[in-house]
Amino acid sequence: MAKRERLTPIPKHKPARRARAGVHAPAPAAVLAAPDLAHIAESLRPLAVPVERLQLHPKNPRRHSEAHLEQLAGSLRVNGQAKNLVASTRTDPPTIVCGNGTYRAALLLGWTHVAASLMPLSEARENQLAMIDNVTGADPDWDDQAVKDLLADVDTGNDEVLDKMLAELAEECGIVEKDDNDNDNDKASANVDAKIVCPECGHEFEAP
Repeated sequence: MAKRERLTPIPKHKPARRARAGVHAPAPAAVLAAPDLAHIAESLRPLAVPVERLQLHPKNPRRHSEAHLEQLAGSLRVNGQAKNLVASTRTDPPTIVCGNGTYRAALLLGWTHVAASLMPLSEARENQLAMIDNVTGADPDWDDQAVKDLLADVDTGNDEVLDKMLAELAEECGIVEKDDNDNDNDKASANVDAKIVCPECGHEFEAP
C-alpha cells in the first residue's frame, strides 16, 4: 500500500491585536519628525542643542544693546550659524560662556536649536573664557584699506540691518562721506544761532 504524503499544516491565522481604548502604541523612531537644522552649518549640526537646554551666563560681562542684537540677528538670518557657542556643563542646564549675544539673537529669530560645544569647566575657567572672549572682540583697530577692499564686494542678502551696519562702518573708517543731505542739515543747525562779533566794540550782530 502506497504511503500517503504528509502535508505541511497551514498555520492558523492570528488576528492583529487591537489597541485598548486610549492607549496608543509608540511611534517608530523613523516616524518622529527631526528638528529643522537648516540654519546651522552642516559641520556644526552634530552639536545642535535645543535652546531650552541652555541658559544665559548670569554675569556676562558684555552688554548687548537692542541695536547690537538686531545686527547679530541680521547676520544669523542671512548666514545662519557658522560658529558654535561654548557652554559649561558645571551647571544644569549648561551655562553659555561664549556666545550669549548670539543665543539671544537666535531666540529673537525663533530658532529651536543652536550649535554649542558642551565642556566640563570649572567656575574659574568659565570666568577666564568669558572675559577673554569679550575682550578680544571689543574695540577693533580697523585696517581702513582692508575694510575698503572687503566692502567692495559683499553680499548682505539685501538685509536692511546689515546694509546699515556696513554703511556706518564705511563712514567710520572714512571710506565714504556722509550723505550730502546730512551735511547740509548739520550746517543749517550750526548756523541757526550764529552771530558776528565786531572786533572793535564787541557788539554782536545776527548772522545773515
